[in-house]
Amino acid sequence: SLSLSLSLSLSPRIPKQKAMFGTSPRGVETSLGTFIEYYVCPVPLRRDEITGKPIVATRSEILFRIRDLIQKVILLSMIFSVTTPFEFNMFVSLPKDENDNNNASIIILHDVWNHLLNNYMNAASLSMGMDFTASGIALVSVLVTGKSTIHVMNSPMTMSTSPSDFWGHRWNMVQHGSLKRAVYKP
Repeated sequence: SLSLSLSLSLSPRIPKQKAMFGTSPRGVETSLGTFIEYYVCPVPLRRDEITGKPIVATRSEILFRIRDLIQKVILLSMIFSVTTPFEFNMFVSLPKDENDNNNASIIILHDVWNHLLNNYMNAASLSMGMDFTASGIALVSVLVTGKSTIHVMNSPMTMSTSPSDFWGHRWNMVQHGSLKRAVYKP
């Protein structure tokens, strides 16, 4: 709730701050068209490091994004088909017997692992849902503008090697980049 309200309270001010403090990427302020394109597009466009101009999306990239979105739909459908009958708690706790104290530590350990596995599955579902949504928005942006966009999520749940790698390089790169340019750099 706090992060959502923080994100919502910062979002309208971020474009003004980036333009005011000069932390926009190179090439954004070269013309009114690129300025509007940068601030209107929900997923940032990939830019050439030397010129700062947006990179044109190739046919193979568009086909890759379409295939990737279809794969995510299938994967999310499978996950929800499996977890929904269990009310998203696939790993159930062992029944507790009040009179049996010999197996109490085994039951507690079993419940802890089941709780951790349930939380991981729910976090993975949330991550995949956010990735699916961001991929869909990015695909629409690519189709509308004809220019390549960044990848919003870079396999955060499975490929992260550390918490800083998770938050800084893999999880929600749109918000990461916006906060970095609007809050951290100025």
